[in-house]
Amino acid sequence: MRFAALGMLLSTIVLAGCSSNLPRVLNPGSPAQAFELSPSPVDLTNDTPASTFTAQNDVPGLSYTPSADPSCQNSSGGIFVAGDGQAQVDVAGAPLMFAVYAAGTPPATCTITVRSSGGDSATVDVTYQVMLVQSVGDKPEAITMAVSPGVNPSASKITKLTQPISLAATGFSGTMTAAVGGCPANGSGLQVSPKQIAGGSGTFVVAAFGQGNLSFSCNAIITDSANNSVTVPITVEIGALSKFTVTQSGKLQFACAGTSLPKHCQTIQTIMMQEAGATSFAIADKPALIHTCANSFNGPLKMVTTPTGAPMNAVPGPTATVAFDGLLPTATLGCSRIVVTDGRSPEQTVNVQVDGSLAGAPPPPISTASAPSCKGNDPLVAMPGAPHGMYVWNPNGFPKYLTPLANDVIGIDHTLCGASLVIFWADLEPTKGNFNWQFVADEAKPYTDKGLTVNLLFADSTEGPVNNVTPSWVTAPVSAGGDGAPTVTCAGQPTIPVFFSQIFENDWETFIAKVTQQYSFHNSALAPSIGYLRFATAGGAEALPPTGANDGGACQAQWAAAGMTYPVWKQHEINIVNTMGAQSTDKQLIVSLPGLGGGPNKPGTTTTDVYDMSNAVAAVAAAQHVGFSFENLGVKPVSPPAPCNPQANLIDLHWCQAYHTYAGVVPLNMQPITASSNHNTATFDIADLLPYALDNNIQVFELYPDEWIQADSPEFSGFLGQAAHYKAALNNAALVLGVSP
Repeated sequence: MRFAALGMLLSTIVLAGCSSNLPRVLNPGSPAQAFELSPSPVDLTNDTPASTFTAQNDVPGLSYTPSADPSCQNSSGGIFVAGDGQAQVDVAGAPLMFAVYAAGTPPATCTITVRSSGGDSATVDVTYQVMLVQSVGDKPEAITMAVSPGVNPSASKITKLTQPISLAATGFSGTMTAAVGGCPANGSGLQVSPKQIAGGSGTFVVAAFGQGNLSFSCNAIITDSANNSVTVPITVEIGALSKFTVTQSGKLQFACAGTSLPKHCQTIQTIMMQEAGATSFAIADKPALIHTCANSFNGPLKMVTTPTGAPMNAVPGPTATVAFDGLLPTATLGCSRIVVTDGRSPEQTVNVQVDGSLAGAPPPPISTASAPSCKGNDPLVAMPGAPHGMYVWNPNGFPKYLTPLANDVIGIDHTLCGASLVIFWADLEPTKGNFNWQFVADEAKPYTDKGLTVNLLFADSTEGPVNNVTPSWVTAPVSAGGDGAPTVTCAGQPTIPVFFSQIFENDWETFIAKVTQQYSFHNSALAPSIGYLRFATAGGAEALPPTGANDGGACQAQWAAAGMTYPVWKQHEINIVNTMGAQSTDKQLIVSLPGLGGGPNKPGTTTTDVYDMSNAVAAVAAAQHVGFSFENLGVKPVSPPAPCNPQANLIDLHWCQAYHTYAGVVPLNMQPITASSNHNTATFDIADLLPYALDNNIQVFELYPDEWIQADSPEFSGFLGQAAHYKAALNNAALVLGVSP
């Protein structure tokens, strides 16, 4: 899973001076008192500026004092360890956890030392990377609060060690100095960093420290050269955790079957993970993690509990013994660790050390990489029993490609599992209650004749210049025999129905019920060939908000007059999902996740939570086993691939948090923003696009016809010279997603 977050480019600071990925134990005392710090390195970025590490093999009753080396601070920022210089007593049965956080732009690497009262010391390396965000959406930022002299902000709360509070101080004079007051004197409290900032403005970071169950209140105090002062009340409520431990005997080593790429690889050895109360364990695959094997495999690296067991994204706790399994797209491995996580809050992670060289085939031998079937169970995807595979999206919308698809692709290229057909409401129900089912059968025939699967994507309104999607009877006046659903017409835009009006919702929900019944079980001849059904919640077969609804001008005013608000739009989305969830069907239902600006701020911040609406709809859908889709993969470069960053708060990644949360709960679907051939391959390469989707646990790919035309019809105008590149990309993805007979 090589890193590229959608909408983000990674500018990596050269991490020089980090000689080892292993924690270093200095001046070891007796074996009973020796301890290690894990994970090492601790990885920070400017959009995930806080993390934790633990003291492993610690002895209850000893005290431990952390300190950041002088190299951790420079003139533009610093890396800090909460509780620097403060002795913290280990609590029996609880992890000895330390928080590390960044302020400003700190050095790329530094070292933190922890000394115990037993005479031992250990160090942990910390790395910092700058992620340059290039997006029209909100930029990631730490939690901020405006502070000015004489203002006493309302109390803020810290509920996780990994969520320090950033105070953006302005309006001061000269040098500002930070301090804390009123904190407990029992080895826990607050730390404000940096201690001083010149120039009258700047950002301070407030972090909590301590062990066990933390519950206290105290103050962050900022003063300046003119004796101006402001006090910020802070409360801390952090529950105690059990300690997360990983046991391994030496470094793990991968062995691979076969010689062709990608190779199926598995570790010869196993590890044991244990934590009281933990419900599951997983592989941490955050974008900023360095030297991690999770970023080396084609699609997510997974875990197996037996040598021939099904690969899993997560395994149940509180104890699990696992090996690691995946498809390696390169001849060499070259990584040094796997980061495992308990997935809790605050999250605990531990490094599993890996030998970067490959071993011979392990006993018992693992199988050579081979593709599963497009139909039936696929153990390599997050939801093995749900739909999976690569489907050509809306092929009938691209008439010039129909002949080469028929001659060179359908039933010939086995990476094609079938088609995702966009069906206009107006074509299927031209008059109220009268359905043209034969229209859909004719659209599907080129694929069903070859034994392939078809997915039906139903559009309720246009995303183009003319609304030929909504049946005229829906919006026609009652006096003319229509249902009279209200509409909005903006200058230069087509007439759009008011989606959230009761009339429109009732008509669309009736359509959903009728269509689902038609294509479920064996109620129609086409039903056995259907993979999944997707219903729009707004424009297109998607969840597109009305064009111009947020233009700040006349169009927005018309939509506001029609009753559109953020809560109203969210409720409309949820209403449609609830209708889908209420259907009796043997088919998977899928809904597009909406992305809409103007929602609430993230708690305690002035930053819009761009995931709010997607997360709300996803929660309702997942509870009713309705899968998710989004349609903008590749709107920014995705090279090299890796999981999206759920903390980035980018509107282009409106889907990201939900896809992290519900992977393995419902099937995840995607459609690229356009065909990869429409872009320079250096920035939009199919060989990056497909692994990026796999790395995000997506198992249903709706791809433009161009991808297969490029692979299989190189004589087609404009597609010369790329056949081998496209074939290889499709074949590699099919090893996870499946092939047709």
